[in-house]
Amino acid sequence: VRLVEHFSFQWFCTAVIISSAVYEGYVADVGIRMSLVTPEQEDPRWFMPLAVLLTTLYGIEVGCRLAAYNMRFFVGPEKGWNIFDLALVIFATVEYTQLYAGIGSVSFIRGLRLFRVLRVIRVFGLFRDLRLMVCMISQSLWSLFWALLLVGLILYFFTVIILQGLIMSLRSNPEIVAKHEFIDDVTCLYGSVWDSLFTLLGSITGGVDWISATTRLNEVSPMFRPMFAAFIFFTVIGVLNVLTGVFVERASEVNGLDKDLVIQSQLKRNKAFLTEMTKLFKQANVSNTGTLSWHEFRDYLHDEKAEAFFAAQQLDCFNARILFDVLNSWGGDDEISMEEFIVGCQRLKGQARNVELIAVLNETRSINKKLRHVLHDRGSLMSNESSGTTSMQLAEE
Repeated sequence: VRLVEHFSFQWFCTAVIISSAVYEGYVADVGIRMSLVTPEQEDPRWFMPLAVLLTTLYGIEVGCRLAAYNMRFFVGPEKGWNIFDLALVIFATVEYTQLYAGIGSVSFIRGLRLFRVLRVIRVFGLFRDLRLMVCMISQSLWSLFWALLLVGLILYFFTVIILQGLIMSLRSNPEIVAKHEFIDDVTCLYGSVWDSLFTLLGSITGGVDWISATTRLNEVSPMFRPMFAAFIFFTVIGVLNVLTGVFVERASEVNGLDKDLVIQSQLKRNKAFLTEMTKLFKQANVSNTGTLSWHEFRDYLHDEKAEAFFAAQQLDCFNARILFDVLNSWGGDDEISMEEFIVGCQRLKGQARNVELIAVLNETRSINKKLRHVLHDRGSLMSNESSGTTSMQLAEE
């Protein structure tokens, strides 16, 4: 398990994945060049040994993970990728066995080999920004489905309106149908519902010039051009901008989507906070003694930039003395070490947490309980003293 989870092994897997992706791309590039040449030429001979080498490395990687994880390989958190990798190794082994046996490879198995390019997605886990982008895209897939459905309904609605208007105009003006050039253009753009949908889609995505798409329609009726302009305005400026906002909002909801990404983000924030607090401590400690005195802390907070920096770090420095005493809660003198300063600032950062409030509440309850015991004991003692005094007075009488 240590070998599989070691940083070096992860980079080895990354190198194998990237090499396989580059190899598949180069094979596709050379293959299309050879296929377009008459007569068709064969692939270079060194393709096969390199493919076998990459497949062997691929198999070693999968074998190491299978031996390390045992049954967790099939039921663990990455079971999908593990089964996918194992299936590709098996199919690749069957393909190369058939080739070396002179049987020839099945086209279906050769097609599955191309899915190795999808393994590049696994490399994203080593790079935080790439992983963040992938998480944002996956977070928006469901919204993408509804967006496609909405755009499709809008396109279908306007397609039916345009086709119905075009049908009525052509039937009322039969002389236009006699123009062969006109009929060819209209048939190409609006010959069917699917052609019309494709034309409207190209008009809002830049694939078709929407002014050119309305040229023939304007010859039939001048009402088509303002109708088409209304469609463009409503779809491009209205619908697509709203959908863009929905995607941005949905993609920003990545917190909690990926555990490793959340951990990396929190560690990065903690490291940045530690660096900034260390820098701040050194700036305030003008005497370079390694401990920050009250006078140095007070003088440093007189600077507006320092006060603004504390506020940016969500630290309330309205009363410098109280803040210093809170940071110095573990020390008895008027000096704070760097460790005390950083730990104290980290605890004071932001608003009060639930665990801190509960801790204060429990401590308050404990103090109240002890106080009630003290008052009870004191009341009992005073009662006993009063009873003893009374007995002595009666005895004297």
